[in-house]
Amino acid sequence: MFHSLRYSSVVICWVLWLLCLSLIQMSFGSDIFHPMDARTALPVDAASLIFPCWGAVIEPLAAPLHMIGTLPDLRVGMASLLLWSVLMLLAYVLGVYLKKHSVQTMFVSLLKWFALFILYFSFVLLVPLPNWSLEKDRADLIVADLHSHSLLSHDGVVTLQDNLRMHGQRGYNLVALTNHASVTNGVIAYQAAYGVMPEAVPGMEIPVYYGGHFYLSVVGMHADMHLPDGLVWYQGEVKPPMAAEALPEHCWTVKKLIQCVHEHGGAIAVVALHLDAEEVRELADAGVDAFEIVNFGHHSLPEDVRQVMLQVEKEKGIALIASNDWHGWTGMLNTWTLIQNDDIHDSLETRVLNVLRQHHGDAVIPLMAYPIHEMSAVEMLGAPFIAVFEYAKTLS
Repeated sequence: MFHSLRYSSVVICWVLWLLCLSLIQMSFGSDIFHPMDARTALPVDAASLIFPCWGAVIEPLAAPLHMIGTLPDLRVGMASLLLWSVLMLLAYVLGVYLKKHSVQTMFVSLLKWFALFILYFSFVLLVPLPNWSLEKDRADLIVADLHSHSLLSHDGVVTLQDNLRMHGQRGYNLVALTNHASVTNGVIAYQAAYGVMPEAVPGMEIPVYYGGHFYLSVVGMHADMHLPDGLVWYQGEVKPPMAAEALPEHCWTVKKLIQCVHEHGGAIAVVALHLDAEEVRELADAGVDAFEIVNFGHHSLPEDVRQVMLQVEKEKGIALIASNDWHGWTGMLNTWTLIQNDDIHDSLETRVLNVLRQHHGDAVIPLMAYPIHEMSAVEMLGAPFIAVFEYAKTLS
């Protein structure tokens, strides 16, 4: 009887907390606040972030995930939160053991909490829950996500149609489908057939196999041309096992690949993963069209790499973009790229590609919902408290 009352009280308190959280979200969560420029971490007045009122109804289910999304480095923050969760769970089961003096009871409690965690984790991982949507203030601005995936990628879990629908709900006008090792030709026809917005741009993500450890993202190539599923980059220290003559030129060097992409009407960006400062300079000299200064799916950039990117943007006009690298996991899309081009006679794709290829970096603004940077030891240790504090600010 005592145990039943105790657990009933816990459940009632939990339900009341969820209701209070929903009321807070419904009252304040839909208020407008401005996204931040990923280059300066300052608010940008040209766009606003909106949280849907209907999302407040199920916000208690999404709150833990949204708290994680506020952390400066998603992966490091998740690892820190996981460690804290494990320590708290161990403390709990130890308390159960000391109170009950029963190993069986302790393991049953552990299994129950572990099962609940797996169920919730699976739910938020596979079900796109409501999150921030970007609302631009000017018609000449194009909201783009230039790095996105679908089922055509080996690690993608979302269809082309659902990818576009999700981006449309979050305020994007244009999405580049840069799947691994396959150019998604036919995307435009697919979009027209289903009447889906936003506009889709075909692309491909290409890894560098030898002499480098970064990825390249080709965007907007419609010509029937074979792109390599991996690039041999002779500028690096590691020499490939085959001769240059054994491969087409555009499979051998970044510079030749860029020339080939440009000849066929596309643009090429560098993915924010495993880059070092020297590689950024070499890639800028080779003629790339953009660098990801923020990739929500990966670790934040080292500060020296970030500073070199800011430098080449200033010197060469190379655009700095913010990408989600969305594969369909969770519903968190917390970055946007604003591109200014008022030539309304061209398609969105043409306008975006022209800005990138002509190196008008000053017409591109990478946006993020929350600050993204390398987490210090103190931030990693205090990740749970930072997440709660930042999340509370969005409710107030």
